[in-house]
Parts: sequence; C-alpha cells; structure tokens
Amino acid sequence: MTLTSNNLIEAGEPSCDKTRIPGIEWLRVLAISLVLLLHAKPISPCKTSSMPYLFFYMIAAFYDFVACLGVPLFFLVSLFLLEKNLAQRESYLGARLKRLLALFFFWTGIQFLVWGVTLITATQGVQPLAWISLLRTVLVGGPPLPAVGDSVIYFIPDLVLLTAVHYFIRGYLRSRNAKIVTIALCLVFFYVGPICRNLFFPAEHDGFFASVLNLDYSSPINFLVFIPIAIWLNESGIIVPNGRPIGSGDSRLRVLLGLYLLALAAEISTRLLTEMPFRIYARPSLPLGAWILMEIAMRIKSAPPWILEISPLTLGVFAIHKYWLFVLIAVFPDLPMVAGPMFQNCRVDVSDPIRLFLMAALTFATAKAFARTSALRRFVSS
Repeated sequence: MTLTSNNLIEAGEPSCDKTRIPGIEWLRVLAISLVLLLHAKPISPCKTSSMPYLFFYMIAAFYDFVACLGVPLFFLVSLFLLEKNLAQRESYLGARLKRLLALFFFWTGIQFLVWGVTLITATQGVQPLAWISLLRTVLVGGPPLPAVGDSVIYFIPDLVLLTAVHYFIRGYLRSRNAKIVTIALCLVFFYVGPICRNLFFPAEHDGFFASVLNLDYSSPINFLVFIPIAIWLNESGIIVPNGRPIGSGDSRLRVLLGLYLLALAAEISTRLLTEMPFRIYARPSLPLGAWILMEIAMRIKSAPPWILEISPLTLGVFAIHKYWLFVLIAVFPDLPMVAGPMFQNCRVDVSDPIRLFLMAALTFATAKAFARTSALRRFVSS
C-alpha cells in the first residue's frame, strides 16, 4: 500500500523530514507537554493568608487556561489530519477506525491489568468495580487508579465517535456559512449558554443548560466543535507541504484573538461571580485557543531534530505517563517539602517537580522502547 506523507504521520511509519508538516510536529510536542504539566502539577503552592492572591491565581490560571489546552489540541490535530487524509482517499476512514479500535482495546486492557494488580496488592485507595457500571468503565478506558484518577484512554472512544460524525457531516460543512453556523451553534449551546446561565440563573440547576453544564469532561460532546474547525483549517489554504503560508489569514487570526479574549473575560467573570463552575472542557476559550495555536503553527517552516524525535511518540507518552506517575507516587509518597522562599508560612511542594521530571523521562524512555519493538510500535507511534 502506498502512503502519502500525512498517511505516514497517522500510521506511525517513518517518513523523511520533507513530508512532515512542521507546525503539526510542534503542536504535538506542545500538547503532550501541557498534558504532563496538568497532571503532574509541578508547582502547587498552598493558599494561605500570607500568600498574595495574585501569585496563587496566576498559578491556578496557568492550569485552568493554558495547561488545559493540551487535550483539545490533540483532538484538533487528529481531526485536521483526518480531514486531510479523507480529502485524498475516503477509504482512509476504515483504516483509521481499525487502528483506533486496536489502540483502544490494547490500552484499556493495560488499564484493567494495572488496576487488577493494584486491587490485589494495595490495602486501600482502590475502587472496586461494580458490574453494573462495567460497560461505562470500559468506554472510558478502564477503572481509575489511586492517586492519579481516571484513565486517559477516553480520548480514543471519543475520537472514534468524532471520526464517524466528521465523516457523515463533512459534505454539509463544505460551504463557509455552514461551518460558521455550526461553530457558532456549538459555542452557544455547549459553551456560552452554560456560562450565561451561571451568571443570570445560578440558583436553578435543572433543565437543558444544567444538563450541558454537567457534562462529564470525557464526553465527546465537549469536542464536537473541533470538526468544523478542522475542516475550515484544511480548506483555508494557509499552508503547503513545506509549511510556507499562502494567503495571509491574518484577519481571521485577529478575529479569533478578539473572540478568545471575550471568552476569557466571560469565563473569569463566571468564576468570580458564581459558585457553580463550568466543566473543564466545556469552555469557549479552549477551542478558540487551540484554533489560534493551529493557525500560528501552520506558519512554522521547520522543526528541529528533537521535535521530530519526540512528536511521533506523543501517543505513547499520552497513554503511559499516568502509570509512571502512579508508580512514583506509590514508591515515593513523601518526597521533601520545603518552605517557600517568597512567602512566610507557605510551603511549596518540591516533590511535584521531581515527579514531573522522573515521570517525563521514564515515560519517554518507555514509549521509545515500545517504538523499537515491531509488535508494539503501532501502539505508541502517532
């Protein structure tokens, strides 16, 4: 079978530098870096009466508005490459679904295996599995683990569903107006609506907006908006294979930046004025922020060797990192904490930066070892 450059990237096969889109390589590395930062939280200062609120909220804002962009970026990049490949050959859909299902069953099996070993060996902290919830547990990638929480493999069944929806509605989304209307509807019904509801009707917790607001973070509905965005990016004509922009797209970027600032203002207002926070991924700033980063990345003309080395392993790093974090927390539960040099009576946990470094190094080494094994390569190479 002959594969194009983008098929090579998706299938995890080796490709020469000239056939890879530099911006995509950068975005993958950025996305996995943000995911690792979000889950390890290397800076986690305690909030005390002596700590300046500005410092505390700057750290919290980084996790809320920057680190949370990691997963949306993965969805947008994946759907962007899906549309790019479907435009070349529609038969790509079957190969993609087959690959996604293989990834899902493999990593869900690993999650159940780790959970089972933990259930047998641990004395506390492991949640037993209720048979009535077995199907949902499987669909979200397996049961949660102590200290590190839910499986990250929910990403794959979500991507399967989004792939199917993408395929069936891409014909409708050919016109610019259709894409604009679809993006606007997604933002209004899944994002802006709940925020406005929080601002003006905080006491009423039932009805349609409440059900949208209470969507689980792993629900694929949170990421539907990326389908028209991915199609728009493919049809906008801002790149050619070597990364040089054709057509400015600067006016679109300015509009997106304006909308992003409005979204941030709405979200911060909601956080300050109401006590009912919105879900982690049901926020307008995330798709807008991911779109802006994608627009900028498509103008990047090259990627250094270290980016090209890490980028193909981001799938494996994404799937493996929580297992190493779990091991590190279990083996070293009480790494040292030191008094913060800036704030009296405030301790900054230096164990978290240590765990982040060890987790990243061990995860990358494991993914690289998988990639060198022919039987396991397809489960870590993106």
